[in-house]
Amino acid sequence: NLNNILLTGNSKTTAEDGAVLNAADLVLDQNSSLTLLNQTLNIPTITVDEGSVLTLTESESYFVDTLTITGNSTVTVAPEKILYLDLQNLIINSGSYLEANGKGYLDGPGTPDDVSLNGASYGGKGGGPDAKPVYGSATAPLDFGSGINRRGGGAIRLIVENLENDGIISANYGVPGDRTSGGSVYVTAGTITGSGKFEANGGSSVWPNGLTAGGGGRVALYFENSDYVPNATATGGQFCFSGCNPASEDGTVVINPSNPPCTVDC
Repeated sequence: NLNNILLTGNSKTTAEDGAVLNAADLVLDQNSSLTLLNQTLNIPTITVDEGSVLTLTESESYFVDTLTITGNSTVTVAPEKILYLDLQNLIINSGSYLEANGKGYLDGPGTPDDVSLNGASYGGKGGGPDAKPVYGSATAPLDFGSGINRRGGGAIRLIVENLENDGIISANYGVPGDRTSGGSVYVTAGTITGSGKFEANGGSSVWPNGLTAGGGGRVALYFENSDYVPNATATGGQFCFSGCNPASEDGTVVINPSNPPCTVDC
């Protein structure tokens, strides 16, 4: 048991699998990184700062009140694991990220049989004549995006009383030109404030693949109070060659301040 845990000065640490971490606070700064493996976190306050990276693996048990991501830092997740957080306060400052980009399926329900002629689907249909149909729920999205040799977008599930987002919360494609589908961003919040973005966008296509970009993913935001209309996108990818044009279908965006489908994880 510690009063606090400080990781600093480019330190790179993987916590012992299954360990219980008890502390008053956890701070990552100066480009440090920490990967958690099935931890139980009894830590009221976690701060990720100064270009640092915190990687989760879905199986953690959280007893955390406040997570702050600031100073161009990132909280992410392992591939094919849902980035799940149930918190009182989540604060993401400008220039920082909560992301599951490229953390979805390599070969998923939306991966086409002929990857040379079609893009991957999820919330929106991929480009091409024989792209797979869309799948998953628009109102409670938890599915991963599908891939084409690279992973589609991952999945983020947030249950937060106070969400202050001035950064980016995203489950996008992984690599530009990868033609994969966007993933899922599913938020239930008491209050949303800030001016940040929520994204689940599909990957673009480049020559010689033509109009075979990845379909958009799915975003669903439910909240009781907000001081702005959240900026949410699940756009399909484009074909970019001497300019860019739409080359797949957009996914789904649901923004509903009054009628979430559930108030607990579902």
